[in-house]
Amino acid sequence: MSARFEIAHGVGQITPSVLVYRPEEYSFDMEPPPIENYTSILIDDLNLEVDETGRVISIWGMCPHTRWLEAALSPPLSKTGVLFVTPDRPLLRGVSMRLNSAKYLRTYVDRAAGWVRIKGEPTSAASVMVFPGVIVEIGVGAIFFPMAPSTTGHSEIKRNSSPRSWGAML
Repeated sequence: MSARFEIAHGVGQITPSVLVYRPEEYSFDMEPPPIENYTSILIDDLNLEVDETGRVISIWGMCPHTRWLEAALSPPLSKTGVLFVTPDRPLLRGVSMRLNSAKYLRTYVDRAAGWVRIKGEPTSAASVMVFPGVIVEIGVGAIFFPMAPSTTGHSEIKRNSSPRSWGAML
């Protein structure tokens, strides 16, 4: 399967949901979850949940921290916006579509800076902040996640104090 990604900067509101990492489950999730969903686009075992229009409304799924590689990471500067996915075949309610057939993309972590990055092959890229703390970089196939401890016992992915420190790159 292949898909085209489109960025609409300044369109819509960023959801107040927070991306969390649950180390005991080896997974990411959004809290609170979206009210409605349609289907998802899989990158490895990570779901880009989309609505009927192809708008990315959530990110969730497996991403085992046991496979993360140490690296120095710095997220791209990004404006807020909406990410749309247009696959090469129609979206069907409840039927996920796998984007990458070669498992698994490399996942990097910079514990000192507090970032996680899932990355495909490098090409030229554009980036967009689709959720608080989540930057999707198109063309590079990367997601950056800044991590901080949460009061719920999970690792939350939150906005750091600097506007340059948002992060989840896919």
